[in-house]
Amino acid sequence: MDKTFTISVDVEDFFPNRDNSDSYFGKIDGKYWGITKIMDICESFGYKVTFFVDVDNTENFVEEEVIKLACKLISLRGHEVALHTHPPLRPDSNLEKDRLMSNYDSDYQYQYILKCAKKIEKWTGKWPKSHRAGSYGANKATFEALSKANILVDSSIFWDRRDFSFTSERPNIHPFKFKHIIEVPVTSYYLNLQTHFPYFNFKINKKTDIEWSSVSEFKQFINQISPLHVDIFMHSYSLINVKKWEPNIYAIQNLVNFLKVVEGKYRNVLFQDFLNEKQYSPLTKSEISMSLSDMSIKDYMNIYLSKFNFKNLSSILGL
Repeated sequence: MDKTFTISVDVEDFFPNRDNSDSYFGKIDGKYWGITKIMDICESFGYKVTFFVDVDNTENFVEEEVIKLACKLISLRGHEVALHTHPPLRPDSNLEKDRLMSNYDSDYQYQYILKCAKKIEKWTGKWPKSHRAGSYGANKATFEALSKANILVDSSIFWDRRDFSFTSERPNIHPFKFKHIIEVPVTSYYLNLQTHFPYFNFKINKKTDIEWSSVSEFKQFINQISPLHVDIFMHSYSLINVKKWEPNIYAIQNLVNFLKVVEGKYRNVLFQDFLNEKQYSPLTKSEISMSLSDMSIKDYMNIYLSKFNFKNLSSILGL
């Protein structure tokens, strides 16, 4: 069985109170560092990307015409426009991270999915085939709603982030089928450095995100685990230092290097392609052990400093 990889981009904007460009296109000094830059880089390798687009944008940080143009451009360039759902906050909540599909019942989720999917169909002429719930906030009702809406590929599961015990007896990072839905989990691995720090249980679950995983880690993951499928994860603003609103050169280099790691070893597919792909067996191991010599200190310094914001350290470490 040949190995496959996807490139996924969550297209969303949570950056209020600014006068600069939206982070869908990310215009900086007349150039674009958002979705168009991501497409340019991936197309230079001959790869296609799945963009999970937040078309509802309930805070109205981005004008609908911008979102419409983004969807049209993604589709015209031969990439996949998939659905990313961040429903409104519940009336009794003020927490941004509380914008979860799992806060609502199956009927609300179904109606919300329909509303958003119809926008994509109107703008691109295609009904979306894939979905990712914002903040991985999917539950059993989400899968029921997706099935009813005929969106049969999902990528909302990020093990250890929420309780997905209803979908599988054993967490795995390989695609699997849950009832009518093909689930392509967010690719993640357990990083264990305890071989060098025996009294410090340094073991965290990290996704293969160009802003979260170093190139040295990603290589170790591919070499040690040899997964049948891997997803390279990004956001539409991943190539931008949103604090300074300037290109994030490290992240751009990281994207290129990640693509070089899988080049020639994995076949590029879109999420919608899993409707025709064979299903994979569960994976029993996703932990990698790294020695200090395996790690690139430069990689880690770049991750920590690329956005010049030490508050990001806890999120980078998955805390």
